[in-house]
Amino acid sequence: DPAADPGFGTHADLDTNPAADADADSGTHPDPDPDANRDANANANANANANANSRSLHDSIARGRARDVAEPSGLDRDRRDRLLLRRLSRTPPGGPAAAGTLAAMTIILEARDLTKSYPLGSTVVEALRGVSLSVEAGEFVALMGPSGSGKSTLLQVLGGLDQPTSGEVILEGATISRLSDDQATRLRRDRTGFVFQSFNLIPLMDAWENVALPFTIAGEDPGRGEFRERIRDAIAIVDLTGKEHHKPDQLSAGEQQRVAIARALVTRPALLFADEPTGNLDYTTGTEILDALWRSCVERGQTVVLVTHDSKAAAYSDRVLVIGDGRVRETIELGRRESHDATPLIARLAQLGL
Repeated sequence: DPAADPGFGTHADLDTNPAADADADSGTHPDPDPDANRDANANANANANANANSRSLHDSIARGRARDVAEPSGLDRDRRDRLLLRRLSRTPPGGPAAAGTLAAMTIILEARDLTKSYPLGSTVVEALRGVSLSVEAGEFVALMGPSGSGKSTLLQVLGGLDQPTSGEVILEGATISRLSDDQATRLRRDRTGFVFQSFNLIPLMDAWENVALPFTIAGEDPGRGEFRERIRDAIAIVDLTGKEHHKPDQLSAGEQQRVAIARALVTRPALLFADEPTGNLDYTTGTEILDALWRSCVERGQTVVLVTHDSKAAAYSDRVLVIGDGRVRETIELGRRESHDATPLIARLAQLGL
């Protein structure tokens, strides 16, 4: 049970002594001045009502913590409770989230009962078997599993690179699994970004030109003010300022992958999909790539969906969906953390026998 595991993004209970708080909030303390004015009584009643509403919200979160974490196809009350808990566990740099932030839970991506089947000779391979999930705006989610688990197929379907056999994918309210090829192409270009294991850079273009490529393909002038600023910002977030005019063969493997990330970020997509982005890199260089993805999420509010088989990479995420046999086998809530130590995640996976 992730809620009982102190290593997994848990935090102090919001209401450590509900009975005592109820007494304190209900105005039962003796009033030293029985003739207190009407305004004071009105304020006390208003505060009592507000505290009652707050306790109701906290009780809902507590109920969500007590339940097993699952991925329903719709946004029911249990799902909302878990989203509130997740929001609280992702305290942004600089202090706790404002109370109003708790209500602003925007589901940016949703999958409903996805299946994907491939014919193979006289048999049918079921790559996805009824996957349902949702991703909140600004969230960093990892899809983790071994080779053949269906995680890359799931990413391709979520990103509109492939169509599901059945089920729906909804991005920002649009059912992308029903789009035509042209519509899906425009959606990928305008609202999603992709980073793959291969860097896919144009050898004759320097870093700036490679990052600017989405604008060039769209017929825009990347030298224009707004586009120029976006390119500069994307290069800065991956720490390549000063290397804008280096060609790919003048950059290390890690720097080339960071150019690929900047290119995916430059259009400011709703979602960034990263499929094993550290697969061809050594440990140190892979850490640089994961740091760049994490910074984009924390500093720019970028939503990231990462596919990986590596627990070290998955430990950067707010939430890990463990994929196996084409299904979401387990959801592990990590929360937003400055430390990306993989030890707690590895221990939790061992508890689950994964």
